[in-house]
Amino acid sequence: MKTILNLKQYVILLVTAFAMASCLGSNDPDFTVGGIGYVIQTVYEIPGEAEATTISSQFTPVIYTVANEPMTKCSVKAPGGESILMTQMESFGGYYWLSNLSYNSSMDKLPSGTFTITAYNQDEEPAQGTAVINNTTEMKTKLKGNVECNNAEITATFNKVEGATDYLVVLKKSSSSTLYDNFVIVASYKDTALDQAERKITLPESEYSSKITSLEAGSYYLTIAAAIVSSSSVVLYQESDVHTTFTKK
Repeated sequence: MKTILNLKQYVILLVTAFAMASCLGSNDPDFTVGGIGYVIQTVYEIPGEAEATTISSQFTPVIYTVANEPMTKCSVKAPGGESILMTQMESFGGYYWLSNLSYNSSMDKLPSGTFTITAYNQDEEPAQGTAVINNTTEMKTKLKGNVECNNAEITATFNKVEGATDYLVVLKKSSSSTLYDNFVIVASYKDTALDQAERKITLPESEYSSKITSLEAGSYYLTIAAAIVSSSSVVLYQESDVHTTFTKK
């Protein structure tokens, strides 16, 4: 299995960076904002003549921002100039904002490069920061397969996705949950470590129970995903259309 950073680790890295900047500055550090992100790839298969199938994709950036003071406003511009609507995350007092995926922010081309963040604090003081997603590689195949959970044992089967470096088994609170909210990577596998002919994995409860201890009791979406991972971070993510219900007791 491959280690992939989760939200808590991302936050620790960002907060540490802010703390170091504050220590190097004055006793009253400047308002500072930064961010991280990845891109969701949605793949569509278009039937053609003689059973030929072509692929079409849409790309949706997911940007997560954090500041050293509560933000009253936050906006993001993609490398191509497109606007990404941001929403304040609940229960965090304005320190954290996340892309609003209910707003149509999908793009026809894979965005790569520097996303510019503009935020304002409670004194209407502005700050600018960046989130960098460096990836120009698309996945060339639609992820297909199945996932089940019987007697607490998770099984998943799926195809090889051209361009993917990793495959993930994930739990999410809702269909719209992102890597940064109500989302747990239960297991991850490198493409090169999987059987190239038959991709089937079995996860007994003993192998994933420690990863879901922080989840509240209730129902979750259990699904699979293909991803491109760089420096232990997901930069491109494609989720299966298939999911099942997982109950945390």
